[in-house]
Amino acid sequence: MSHLAWASSAEGKGAERGLRRGAWYPVLETSDRFVVLDVNDIEVRFTRERLRFRAAPPSGWTVVQLSPEEATAEARAHGHPDTEGVRVYLVCPGCHSRYHLREVAQEARCEECGNTYPVHGATTA
Repeated sequence: MSHLAWASSAEGKGAERGLRRGAWYPVLETSDRFVVLDVNDIEVRFTRERLRFRAAPPSGWTVVQLSPEEATAEARAHGHPDTEGVRVYLVCPGCHSRYHLREVAQEARCEECGNTYPVHGATTA
């Protein structure tokens, strides 16, 4: 199935409706004000201002940078240590797994799906 575009939460604004930071979702429908995304096989409607868009799915890891407060909440929610070094995580473009790290490298191998992808610059997701 071809998709109209791909969308991701803009500055965490879609989390309350099921969007994970750094993950990209297929756009199924669009209108002037709303878009419908496929979020884990469920069609969910969002206002455009809650999202950022791209024409194709990412081919590399999405880098998510966390504030100290966000890192503490992330550690609590996902069971990893809350340390100063874990303020960044990557989202795999293949399986959407999270990979916490201390330094951003040129590429990384996903422990979940086993694929290696380039890391596309340190951008906040």
